[in-house]
Amino acid sequence: MFESRGGSASVRTREAATAEALIFAQRLGVPEVLARQSDELIDYAVDVHMNIAWYVRRLEREKLWRQVFTISSLALLPLIPALIWLLGAAPGEGGALTVEADSGISAAQLTAMLTGVLAIHKTVAAWLDKRQLFGHFWRASADLKEILYSCEQSWKDEAHADGALRPEFLEALQADLVRVRQILREERQGFYDLYRYPSFDVVHKLTEAFSQSRTLVNDLRSPAQRDRDERALSRKETQAQVVAAKRRLNEIDAQVAGLKALEQEREAQLEGADERTRLRIEQSLSQIYQSLDQARHERIKVDAELAALAG
Repeated sequence: MFESRGGSASVRTREAATAEALIFAQRLGVPEVLARQSDELIDYAVDVHMNIAWYVRRLEREKLWRQVFTISSLALLPLIPALIWLLGAAPGEGGALTVEADSGISAAQLTAMLTGVLAIHKTVAAWLDKRQLFGHFWRASADLKEILYSCEQSWKDEAHADGALRPEFLEALQADLVRVRQILREERQGFYDLYRYPSFDVVHKLTEAFSQSRTLVNDLRSPAQRDRDERALSRKETQAQVVAAKRRLNEIDAQVAGLKALEQEREAQLEGADERTRLRIEQSLSQIYQSLDQARHERIKVDAELAALAG
């Protein structure tokens, strides 16, 4: 019967239908000679047995999809934290690899890899959720089996008489086929409504997966790696502060040099100047002296900042 049919065999050939019809006839107690001569039994096998066999195969395929997805999800569950931990462990901790030194994998690269894995996982999960074919096929298969088993129970050893199939039995087969074809039409329409190629917002999936990956990498790193990253970040910040302080020193030195040149120019202008001009030059010199004092005080503060950063 259909439960034992191989997955590679065709389920719509006349030969396969004849084989199913013979088994069906045997279960009903109908002689093989009558079964081979009955187009009604073969038509019944085509519409009932063959379709049930098709559903059995599709249910196995859907079950396989979900089993693969479930197994891969369960594998990722411990694998991702373990991978982050191992790649983030110190060299002396059980011989594990470091992210930066030994493995050559940086935190950014690890985040990128996790982003791809999580994005694919979320996409497959959304696709399987949208398909919803397992319950759909199961319902149609169960309805067909109910019709078949009811027929076998009602007509076992009652389907033939006087060397021929009984007319009442043939009428019952036709009535069953009407119900079967209605079930198939409804299932087919439901299949077309449910089965479609998935459409996903790739940017949204990647953005969401990237955010989750970055959180995982930050939360699941080993304490040693977290300390190293914090020290590295602190060194980078210190270097940036040193560069900024030295740039400020150069600006102050350039300002002082410009003020001194202006001071010399104003002092040279004092010689031979009348009283009114001398007063204006002295006011300018007073402002220059004030600016020089401010620049020297600012330089002392920047020197102290550089000394503290160096320490």
